[in-house]
Amino acid sequence: ERDTHPASPLEFMLHLLAVTAVSMISLDAHRLPLLFLPVFPLVFAAVRCGRAGGAIGVMIIGMVAAVSVHQGSSVISILPFDMRGK
Repeated sequence: ERDTHPASPLEFMLHLLAVTAVSMISLDAHRLPLLFLPVFPLVFAAVRCGRAGGAIGVMIIGMVAAVSVHQGSSVISILPFDMRGK
């Protein structure tokens, strides 16, 4: 049996802040497209904070990606076709 301690609220928030920061950096198309980077803090948050940390982390990555696509600064903007049909 493993001896695990649940994450404190401060640790929970720090993990989610790390997911947010890494997502914002990696989903910016002006840098290298490093789409795999948010996986590491997401897995760490899920391990330390349980299902809630993993679920909220996935929602954060999705929201950051949606905002990035809306602003036109996502990795999708690097693709050679225009998604608007113009």
